[in-house]
Formats: sequence, C-alpha cells, structure tokens
Amino acid sequence: DDDEDDSEDEDEGEDEDDTDDEAEPNEDQSNQNGNGGTADLLDFGFDSSPASATKTKKRKTLQSVLAAGQGNGLRLDAQFYRKNGKVVLDMCFTNESSPLPLSKFAIQFNKNTFALAPANANINLMDSLIQGSSEEFSLPIIVNPKFANKGAPPSLTIQVAMKSMDTNQVVYFKLELPFYVLFQESGKVDKKPFVDSWQSIGDAKELSENVMVGLDSIDAVREKLDSHNIFHVHTRKRMMYFSLKTSGNITVLVSTSFADDNDS
Repeated sequence: DDDEDDSEDEDEGEDEDDTDDEAEPNEDQSNQNGNGGTADLLDFGFDSSPASATKTKKRKTLQSVLAAGQGNGLRLDAQFYRKNGKVVLDMCFTNESSPLPLSKFAIQFNKNTFALAPANANINLMDSLIQGSSEEFSLPIIVNPKFANKGAPPSLTIQVAMKSMDTNQVVYFKLELPFYVLFQESGKVDKKPFVDSWQSIGDAKELSENVMVGLDSIDAVREKLDSHNIFHVHTRKRMMYFSLKTSGNITVLVSTSFADDNDS
C-alpha cells in the first residue's frame, strides 16, 4: 500500500513552491485505561470453528506481554501490526515450563476504545508445544461494535483473557496498541478539500503540540509519516500538511511547522 502512495506523493511535490493566493491554514493555529465491562472474560462461550490465524514466516519485533511465571509455564510475546490493509496481532507462544504440550487456545479482548476484537477467538497451533519449543501466529483483528467501551476515557491499552484448552487455565494480560495501525490506506485528502475542511474547523476542535521526532530533515519526516498512512497533502514554505483516516472512518487533518532545515 505504501508503494501505491509513493507516486501520489511525488505528484504533490509540484506544490512545494506554490505561491498562489489560495487560502491556507493559518500557521499560528495551532492514558488513562478504560476498564470497561468484564462480562464473559471468565465464561468463555467460544465458537468451536477452526482458527483463522496463520503461522508467521518472519519474526518481527514483539513485546513481552506474559511471562512464564504468570502464564503457568507459557510465555507470550505479541505486537499489533498492519498488513495488507488489515490489523493483525503477531504472537509468539513459548512453552517454558508447562509439563503438558500446548496447542489450543481461546482468546478474548475486553471492551476497548476502538472496538477491536479477534476475527476468530480460537487459536490452533500447527504443532503441540513441548517444553522449550515456540511457535508464531498472526491473528486477524476486526472492528466489532459490541466491543466498544462507550463512555470510558480513550485508551490504547487492551485487556486480554486467554484460556489454554489443554490445561483449562485462564491467564490475563494487556496489549498496547500503536495508534498508527488503525490508519487506513484511503486517508489521503486532496489539497482543495483539505483547505476547505481546515477552515471550517473551529478553534475548540484544534489541538497543538511541540514534538521532537529525532529525524534529520523535513523529507525524512514526510517519508516516516507516509509509511504509517499519514499522507502528505501540501507543502508551503516551512509548513507541511497531512491527512489520515482512522478505522472508524474519522478523518484527521494535520499541519506541521519546522524550526529550520535540520531541526524536525
């Protein structure tokens, strides 16, 4: 998807020295956990159909989310990613000390800000994990309105319950969601609609923040944002404008200003 957007970004480069009189956004405009419900976290009423997850072919950077001491011998590393326009949860199961082979699990998310849930609650590993063995899975994630944590403060933390069908033991852990995995590939807004929308937004709906991103050029910032579906719309002097669309079809407009060529 990023490759498809590269050609669009190159076209937008023609606007960088634009000095027309078209109205621009004004340059001067500038985690709490949602606990949610806990229903069904212990009462696993799971469907018995096979898991739709697939074994991963290449190890990515995963975060430790469950230590063997808390997982009854099972260690779990996991991280959310975006693949082919979809959110997935890459997972690595390791049997560190369970005397029983482990192969079947049922997983459930608690209600959360973005209504995310596993596409299928059942995980069937390709091989039974004996002590010392590991296996990786990529679990598809969907938006399910039933899992929306309405009324709770926004949070990027997702509470998870998982049951081993081999031992009947239930474990609990938390996942941290990188916000950008929710950004759609269709989030680019053309220049004219961007300007019109920006000017229609009241000051009360605008948020501003000073940030240091650790990149050495404006072009590097643009490339980094584009790689996460935050699309370049227009450049004017030392201002760059971007747009994105979340999984909930909310469009976000972004303007950035830079202190100098080497300070981003």
